[in-house]
Amino acid sequence: MLLRDILAHNARIHPRRTALSSDDTHLSYADLLDRVRGHAAALAALGVERGNRVAILSHSTLSFVELLFAVTQLGAVLVPLNHLFVGREHKTILLDAEARFLLFAKEFEETVNALLPDMPDSLHVIRIGFGGDGVPGLEDDERGKSILPPDHVPVSESDVALQIYTSGISGRPRGALLSHANLMAAFASAALELRLSRNDTFLSCNPLPFMSGIGRLLRFLYVGGRIVIRDDFDPEDTLHTIERSRITHALLTPTMMARVLDLPSADRFNLSTLRKVLYGGAFIPLDLLKRAIRFFGCDMVQSYGQVESSGVLAFLHPEDHSLEESAPYMRRLMSVGKEAVGVEIRIVNEEGSAVPPGQVGELI
Repeated sequence: MLLRDILAHNARIHPRRTALSSDDTHLSYADLLDRVRGHAAALAALGVERGNRVAILSHSTLSFVELLFAVTQLGAVLVPLNHLFVGREHKTILLDAEARFLLFAKEFEETVNALLPDMPDSLHVIRIGFGGDGVPGLEDDERGKSILPPDHVPVSESDVALQIYTSGISGRPRGALLSHANLMAAFASAALELRLSRNDTFLSCNPLPFMSGIGRLLRFLYVGGRIVIRDDFDPEDTLHTIERSRITHALLTPTMMARVLDLPSADRFNLSTLRKVLYGGAFIPLDLLKRAIRFFGCDMVQSYGQVESSGVLAFLHPEDHSLEESAPYMRRLMSVGKEAVGVEIRIVNEEGSAVPPGQVGELI
């Protein structure tokens, strides 16, 4: 199964169900599939081929998601660029990935122009913006250059779909290669662990260029759910969106969680539709976690993963989020949980041998 199959399946099963929402724009699965195919046609006409690295520099928008599916539909590889990076970091990634195409939102035109003198002539630069229908995407003159590409463009499950850069322990960006099979296995594992369904509505307020943004969003599209995308995190806007859009699942980093809990007006919002608050990405202080358990009053789930693992390794489930003060419960609350479905974890020493419980080692 490929990434493009997610949209095709959901467009067949429930074409009119909303897939993506952002402000006043709402795209059904049928509309999203149609737009993705249009973008794929435009990219194919511009020369994007299987295996090409296609970088994208954009905020977290509907167009980002559309282009992710359009690029991978052609068997090409999406290379997300972090918009918070400085020019030399973008340069390092573009050169290391040997990117053939760079798609950028118009607000990053100055950044891209500064990069071009250091880029090889083989890099094709394409601006994305707002089409005539008011939805972000390729410019109109690019979208109209080709008929839709055939659905049988040859793509294998073993083909790389995403090349996401992570600094790791070296400090130098390294591209993690994630195949369609890697991603689909991770989505299936997370869907089972979190009991996701097409009736879920997920609030996406983490930057999409990160695996925490892309991975979490895609797992909800995998099951046919609805995604509400917010480009920037604001604690009051987050609570307002949960209330207004009847959010069932939200992902918050510990920093985001603290800002929500410190908001003076936090208690004024109706969060009754919220079924799960997912958190992770950094160490969470025990006092903050206890406050969050009391405030949200719903299931809390911690996820732990790495980019190289497609974002899934372990979960700390709701039943482990007890406020009981006994030592066993406190130790469990401070952990990252147990390995996910389809994942095998070991803790090893420098020689690669398993270490006993309570000892320090490397997680593999």
